[in-house]
Amino acid sequence: MTDFLPPEAPDSDEPGRWEARPQDGGGQARMVVAAKVGAKPVLQAGEHPPRNAQALWSLGLGIAGITLLVLSVGVSFLVSLPIEVIAIVLGRQGSRRAFAEGIGGSRAARIGVILGVVGIALCVVACIAWILILVLDADFSTDFGRDSPSAPTDLSTIALILRGHL
Repeated sequence: MTDFLPPEAPDSDEPGRWEARPQDGGGQARMVVAAKVGAKPVLQAGEHPPRNAQALWSLGLGIAGITLLVLSVGVSFLVSLPIEVIAIVLGRQGSRRAFAEGIGGSRAARIGVILGVVGIALCVVACIAWILILVLDADFSTDFGRDSPSAPTDLSTIALILRGHL
């Protein structure tokens, strides 16, 4: 059953869409991984293309830092801030490696740096917001969507925990 191929078109010398094409290079496929203009292309025979680990880590850390900051309602800005700084550093290293070695990953590195900068800005905003909440002793109680008219919202509960009153 593995040798099944769709029927060929009559008078066709070109292999069909699903047929294996003859390979060059002694049975091993050769591929160009990535090349920038004017650079020597990186050719490999039968291997996985090189990966730009710094770029991928930058992208992952940028996403993780922002996600952690948003899910913690800004409380984790002390953890998210170093994560975002590391994302920026790895993104710049990955971008340099992509251009120097002619491999992929420049887009992931660029997005990782952008997410790192956005994450740092969000960390600063969260830090200022929580300092204002704690210093001004703001109370965020509301009856919107609650059974009790004086039920605290999540922000006021978190502020009480941070102040040590709970």
